[in-house]
Amino acid sequence: MNAQGSFVALITPFTEHGQIDILALRKMVNMHIEEKSDGIVCLGSTGEKFTLSHEEQLRVVDIILEEASDRIPVIVGTGTNNTAETVTFTKLVQSMGVAGALVVVPYYNRPTVEGCVCHYKAIADLGLPIIAYHHPGRTGKFLSVEDWKKIAETRSIIALKESSGDLSFIQQLQQEIDIPILCGDDDILLPCFTLGAKGSISVMANLFPSIWNKIVHALILKEEDKILEEYERLLPLMRTVFLEPNPIGIKYAMNQLGFCTEKVRLPLTVASCDLQQKIIRELTALAFIST
Repeated sequence: MNAQGSFVALITPFTEHGQIDILALRKMVNMHIEEKSDGIVCLGSTGEKFTLSHEEQLRVVDIILEEASDRIPVIVGTGTNNTAETVTFTKLVQSMGVAGALVVVPYYNRPTVEGCVCHYKAIADLGLPIIAYHHPGRTGKFLSVEDWKKIAETRSIIALKESSGDLSFIQQLQQEIDIPILCGDDDILLPCFTLGAKGSISVMANLFPSIWNKIVHALILKEEDKILEEYERLLPLMRTVFLEPNPIGIKYAMNQLGFCTEKVRLPLTVASCDLQQKIIRELTALAFIST
């Protein structure tokens, strides 16, 4: 699997009654195929994996794979803080035909570096390509450059999704590890590529896949001048969407564009009135909607 390019961190759309919106999900998959996204990453934090039942998670994967029909790589978030459970779920989706797994650093348990290395090795033994995922803001576990050097040696780890938001740390990582770094923070995409990132797993790509794909591929080709103005034009919306925990903002924005409802599952709640007004203002300024 090619771990470079523009990947979407796909939302899981819900109906007004809080069930998986199968029709909306199918439409989203086809949109990403038509608008040339390089891959779909489902069941991550943006996809609300941890508020879906095991059966629902498998249903989401099944629907996406069925609709994708080998036209786009599908990567599934399989990581948990339970190694045995992660291995079991990864093996299950591997048998369904996914292209790879996104595996977050184990959270809550506060494992040692040795524990993290063993966790990734146990999953890697399955042979499915793995994108490791560093998001200390969500997991509570920050791994150093030296830690990642050890983990990156693990067979089957093909890339690292980096969401620490720390550019000096990303620069050090890029110098020390041999696997591609994928930017996990949309608002620092440009500096991440300047430091050597090879791709993006993006929340904003849910809203405008073709625009995001154009931006990412221009950066891969080191043609920043071609997209700088457009990227800077989108920055206020990016920053606004993340004023409340993801995916609250992106779901409200997608609702305004007619993709899906704004529904999220507890303990998340829908966008506050203040955030709604700010998102509407930014979407209007960008001419995505009219008032």
